[in-house]
Amino acid sequence: MDTSIPSEIYLQIIDQMPNPIWRSGIDAKCNFFNKAWFNFTGKTIAEEIGDGWAKGVHKEDFDMCLKIYLEAFKKRQSFEMEYRLMHKDGTYHWILDCGSPFFDSDQKFSGYIGSCYDINENKEYKLLFSNMASGFAYHKIITDELSAPINYEFIDINRPFEQIIGLHKNDVIGKKVTEVLPGIEKDPANWIKKYGEVAVNGTEIKFENFSPLLNKWFYVSAYAPKKGYFVTIFEDITVRKLAEDNLQKKFAELEKMNQLMIGREIKMVELKKQVESLQKK
Repeated sequence: MDTSIPSEIYLQIIDQMPNPIWRSGIDAKCNFFNKAWFNFTGKTIAEEIGDGWAKGVHKEDFDMCLKIYLEAFKKRQSFEMEYRLMHKDGTYHWILDCGSPFFDSDQKFSGYIGSCYDINENKEYKLLFSNMASGFAYHKIITDELSAPINYEFIDINRPFEQIIGLHKNDVIGKKVTEVLPGIEKDPANWIKKYGEVAVNGTEIKFENFSPLLNKWFYVSAYAPKKGYFVTIFEDITVRKLAEDNLQKKFAELEKMNQLMIGREIKMVELKKQVESLQKK
C-alpha cells in the first residue's frame, strides 16, 4: 500500500467497488461494509456492525461459516467459503466470500478484509444439474491446427453421469475423454466428431446410440452454451431397449407360431377336400 495516500482514500475506493466488501478488526468483528454490501442486504451500518451481519446468514450455513472464518483468522490465512446470505428482497442468495488478512505499514496484523460475489444463479444451476436423474456433463472441445475436433475435456459432471461411466468426478474433471475412456476414438458412434460439430457450429443434436465400450444404450442430447463448449445429457435406456428387443423377439415367435398354425389349417382343409373327393368316388 502506498503510505503517502491517506487510508481514508482507500476506504473511499473500496466503498465504490461494485461487489460487497467487509472489513474486520483484530477482534474478528466487522467494522466496515461498503455501499454494495448495504445495497445487497438492505440493512444499515448499525444493524450489520460487529456480529450483526451474521444474522443474515442461513442457519444451515452459520456454523460452517463461523468455523472457516475463525480458523483462518487464528492462522492468519486467506479463505474462501460459499454460504447463503439474506438478500434485501427476503430471499437467500449464495455468496462466494473471499477473505484475506491485512497489515499496516509496519506489517502489524490489523484484521481481515473480504470481498463477496453473488453466485446464486451459478449455484442454483449446479444444484439443478447435480440433482438431475439423467447424466449431465459439461465439456470443452479440443481441435487440431485445422480446427478439426480431436478430443474433448471434462469440465463438470453430475452424480448420475459418474454412475454411467463408472468413475468418480475427481477422476474425470480436467481430463481428456481419451484418458477417461480409452478406445472411445474407435467407437463406431464417433462421439468426438459429433460433439465437435455441436461445439464448433452451435448446433443441437438428439439421438439414441449403443456404446460397445460401456455396453449400454443411451438417449443423448447435446448443445453448445457457447462456442467451443458443449453440454451432454445422457439417459440410460438400456433396460427399455432390452425390453423392446425381447418384445420384438416374442412377436417374431408368435408370428412364426401363427404361420405354423395357418399352415396346418391349410393342410387340414386340403386333406378334408381329398377325403371328400375319395368318398364321392
